Amino acid sequence: MTRNRSGRSVLRSNRPGFTLIELMIVVAILGILAAIAIPAFVGYVRRSKTTEATTNLNSLFKGVAAYYLSDGVATGRSVNAGHRIHCLVSGDGPIPAIPTQQKQPFSWPSDHAGGFGHQGIGWTISDYVYYSYVLFSPTSICNLPPQFVVYSLRAFGDLDGDGVRSMFELSVASDRENALYHSRGFYIQAETE
Repeated sequence: MTRNRSGRSVLRSNRPGFTLIELMIVVAILGILAAIAIPAFVGYVRRSKTTEATTNLNSLFKGVAAYYLSDGVATGRSVNAGHRIHCLVSGDGPIPAIPTQQKQPFSWPSDHAGGFGHQGIGWTISDYVYYSYVLFSPTSICNLPPQFVVYSLRAFGDLDGDGVRSMFELSVASDRENALYHSRGFYIQAETE
């Protein structure tokens, strides 16, 4: 305790505090860290959304492979039971028509002819999606020979809403035993667009 000029006693604190300059330096450092971290976080979130495309394209491949190896009974083709007819479905898509940065329902358009493409193989998605899905095939034919390129399965997205689309593609062909296989990896163009 000390006394001031008038003789009154004054309590003095010996606790140190932060100066204004020190506080401003801390705020500047936090601003720099945020400027680095926020874009990295946004990129991480976009990359995590791309797993939807790869998962759904793998699921679509399983549908076309099962259809290709079917015996014709389930597909409505008139063939001898137990005989594999190796049929393709015609190309279809994109569904939904335009990918956006917001999720949208995966639903068939009202003018969509049943029995072809995604519907013909019984493939659908029961959730909302960021991507549009397209099934490219040369035509809807049967009795294909082995070692034939049959499908290109694609997903298109626009995760940042700038009009530039990303694409994921899975190529599908038949092997020597006339069973379908897909490329080892995805062809990816502008992954997080």
